[in-house]
Amino acid sequence: MNEPCPAPTELLKEIHGEDAKVFTSCHHARYFEDDMAYHIISRTIGGMALLVPSEEVNRMVAGVLGHVQQTYPQIQVFAYAFLSNHFHFALRGHGIPRFVGLLKQELSRRLRHVIDVPYDALWSGRYAATALPLEEDQLRAFEYILAHGVKEGLVETPEEWPGVHCARSVFRGEPCTGEWLNSTAYGRAKLLESRRPPEKQREVKKSEYTERVEVSLTRLPAFDGLDERSLKRRLKTIRSRIIEDGREARGSRPALGVKGVLSLPRTTRFEIPLPPWFENRNKKRVVWSDLNAPETQAYLHRYHTAQRGFADASRRYRAGERDVMFPAGMYLPPVAPR
Repeated sequence: MNEPCPAPTELLKEIHGEDAKVFTSCHHARYFEDDMAYHIISRTIGGMALLVPSEEVNRMVAGVLGHVQQTYPQIQVFAYAFLSNHFHFALRGHGIPRFVGLLKQELSRRLRHVIDVPYDALWSGRYAATALPLEEDQLRAFEYILAHGVKEGLVETPEEWPGVHCARSVFRGEPCTGEWLNSTAYGRAKLLESRRPPEKQREVKKSEYTERVEVSLTRLPAFDGLDERSLKRRLKTIRSRIIEDGREARGSRPALGVKGVLSLPRTTRFEIPLPPWFENRNKKRVVWSDLNAPETQAYLHRYHTAQRGFADASRRYRAGERDVMFPAGMYLPPVAPR
C-alpha cells in the first residue's frame, strides 16, 4: 500500500490548503461513520499462508469472530472471507476499529500456538478500510468478497473454500460456528486448583470453559428492498457470475482443489495484488466508489474535514492543550512523556 501519492485535488486544496501535498503522503487518522458500509482487508505478516485452513484453525477463527460479534453487537457484518494470508469484511456500525483490533489481537494470541509460528502477531501492519457510499459499491464489495477462493483459481465454487467463508451461509443458508475458550476463567480455575492440596486437586478441562458460538450475517443494505424470492434469484446470479469468471480466468487449468489448499505450507509467501480500488491510484484508499457521485463527494468532504480537524487538534494537544476537542469518533494521539 505504499503507492505513489496522487497530486492534490481541488478538494484537498480546499480543506488542507498548503498542507495538501504533505497530507497525501502521511498516514490518515482512522475515520468511520456509523451508518456507512466499509470494506476491510488485513494481511498476514510477509504475505505468508499462516491461515491455511484446518479443522482446528477454522474452529478457532469462527469462534473468535463469533465472540467479537457478541462483544460488539452493534457491528453489522455483511460478508467475510478468511483466506490463507489475509481476510476481508464488509461491515458497518459504531466501533469498527475496536472490533477489528480485538479480532486481530485474539486471532494472533490464540492461533500462534496452534499453527506453530515464532511470531507474536500474525498481521502485516495496519488494516485497510475503504468506504462504500453507494449501493453499487456495497454490491461490488459483496461479490468481490464472495469470489475469494474462486478468482485465485483455488476452488471452483465459493462454497468449496475449506476455510471460514460466508459463501456457505449466503448461498446455502448453512450456519458458521466455532468454539470460544474463556481463557481467563480457565486459567483462574487452574490456578485455584494448583493451590489446593495435591490429593484434593482435580483436572480442569478446557471443555468446561468452551462455548459454541455462531457467526452472524446481516443482510446487505443494498438488498433491503428485495423479498426472499427475488433475493435468492439475485444471489444465484452472483454465484453463477463468480463461477463463470473463475473458469474464464483459469482457462484450461483446473482449480487447485481443496486438497491442494490444505497441503500448502504455512511458510509459503504470496505476493498479494493490489485490490481493485487501487487501479487508478486515485484516493481509492478512502472510497471504493464513483468519485463523481454526489454521495461520494459528500463523504470525501466529511472525511477530509475530519482529517484536517484531527491534525489541528493533535498539534494543540501535543503542545499541552488537554481540553482541545477532537472530531467525533477519532482517538487521541500519543504524547511523549516529559
